[in-house]
Amino acid sequence: MKRWLHFILSHSIFISICAAALCYQTFNLLHIPYNYPVYGLVFFATLCSYNFYWLVSKYHFTNINGLKVFFLKHFSNVLIFSIAAAGLLCSLYFLPQVVSSVSIAVLLTLLYSVPLWPVKKLAFTRRAGFLKTVVLAFTWAYVTVMLPVHDALSISALSVGLLFTARFLFMLMLCVIFDSR
Repeated sequence: MKRWLHFILSHSIFISICAAALCYQTFNLLHIPYNYPVYGLVFFATLCSYNFYWLVSKYHFTNINGLKVFFLKHFSNVLIFSIAAAGLLCSLYFLPQVVSSVSIAVLLTLLYSVPLWPVKKLAFTRRAGFLKTVVLAFTWAYVTVMLPVHDALSISALSVGLLFTARFLFMLMLCVIFDSR
């Protein structure tokens, strides 16, 4: 039991469950009918993006020559990323109307990972630590508020804006705490 708990907490599964729970909160706070495929979409998208970031990060900070050796060494991250990517694609099959919103979230995730890219012209981004934290908080707020309200027609923009702002500030506070650690 202890190993399973460690596995769940250390492989971003817990974070993905939290993202789906924040979507549940969005549905409840804005009195939107539940859209169950959104939970799967957000869970798998979060799992995919976090494992993508960790793979890029581990590759950036190691001196392993060759992708094959790297993938073998980090097999669990590669496996979870692959499963999450498949789950994300399956979820998008059931929610084709949110592809444009998910594309924005993918761009935000890529923007967050820019400091790790092996491009010399982007090296200046490695010094923009707090900006990276703001992008991560914005991404969390965007995914956990805007995806659940995507199809809701009768929601006031003010309610969505207030929830988005509150979620962004909450996530910014959490990100700052974890970044300072």
